[in-house]
Amino acid sequence: KGELPKRHYNVRIRRINEATAVDLFYNEIEILSTCKHENIDSLLGFCDEDSHMILVYEGNAYNRPLKHLSLPVLTWNKRLKICLDVAHGLNYIHNEMEDQKMVIHRQVSCYCIMLDSNFQGTKLTGFGLSTFHENQYEVALLGYLRTDFNPFSTYFKAPEFRKTGKAIKESDIYSFGLVMFELLCGMDYPILRMNDDEFRAEHWFKDRIIKQKVARVLREENSGNKLFLKEGPNEDSLDTFIKITEQCLAVYPFQRPTLQVIIKQLEKALLLQVSLI
Repeated sequence: KGELPKRHYNVRIRRINEATAVDLFYNEIEILSTCKHENIDSLLGFCDEDSHMILVYEGNAYNRPLKHLSLPVLTWNKRLKICLDVAHGLNYIHNEMEDQKMVIHRQVSCYCIMLDSNFQGTKLTGFGLSTFHENQYEVALLGYLRTDFNPFSTYFKAPEFRKTGKAIKESDIYSFGLVMFELLCGMDYPILRMNDDEFRAEHWFKDRIIKQKVARVLREENSGNKLFLKEGPNEDSLDTFIKITEQCLAVYPFQRPTLQVIIKQLEKALLLQVSLI
């Protein structure tokens, strides 16, 4: 942490210690220097001198929401807002950048979503493995799958990404679906996969059993409130969220919704929730 003089910016400093991560270092600088959005990490500067590789971001006291999934402080209302912010950030890098540029994040997960100490100001981070859509030369990046943002990146990959080694924007949507799955269930998806190699998030949506499975979790995480009471998730909001999450986790890329559709449905889920508070 730190503070820039005169400008009164609180900053977050990240030091790259691995010599093998030089490509990741420069790649993140290239990507973030073109991104200007409230839900995307803001790179203020960097240092590349001798063996020192340092990135300086705007922000302070950022926490990874994955650490707070089981805490009552991360209410259903806040989870919806987190997902909506991330969806806006993804929509920006996919569809709204200047000069019609498109960035594929390639490792969307709860490890790459940062909140401030008040659980506000959601930002998508971890662009070391990201790539511009028109860049077909991704091979140099494929070897660097272990980063401090997401040590379990393999578990969040879409089926086509795992198969071909090449990500498309629909691959980001699948990974975002797993983020929503984690926020829905309050569970660590990589841990589930490590404990059961056959486990797939998609299986929980069969026969609508997911609502039954998350009922206990949501009840516990809302300080004993019964499911569907206005203090916790109401049924319409939950159903809307479950439906769009399931669509994001479709096996085939063409079956997944666009980010515009995702944003619309998340806004609907949030409206249904806050209208009863």
